[in-house]
Amino acid sequence: INDDFKPYGLGFTSYRIQIFTRWGQMVYDSKETGKGWNGTWRNEGEGCLEQLYIYKVTVLNRIGETQTFVGEVLLLKQ
Repeated sequence: INDDFKPYGLGFTSYRIQIFTRWGQMVYDSKETGKGWNGTWRNEGEGCLEQLYIYKVTVLNRIGETQTFVGEVLLLKQ
């Protein structure tokens, strides 16, 4: 059970996380390290539908290189 979806790992100094619907509509975008997506529409309190979303995470590592990771996250609610 995750209250927030955010990247975890070692060796990066900052990151940007973006969440999209299957049709490419952006649901969430943040550059604030330590902050993640809580399953709401742009964190405005309106809950998103239970479905598959696409994430894109771009990290800046300690030697100044950027890496981008893309994948899927399934939003389920209790």
